[in-house]
Amino acid sequence: GEVDAQAGSHVEHEALVTDFVAVQVEKSSSLE
Repeated sequence: GEVDAQAGSHVEHEALVTDFVAVQVEKSSSLE
């Protein structure tokens, strides 16, 4: 239902944020 869809997209969003943060950490690590 709608609630399941919302929960699913929330999980996807969390995964995207985690990936984004990981990329930023890698970038700043390589700059040093």
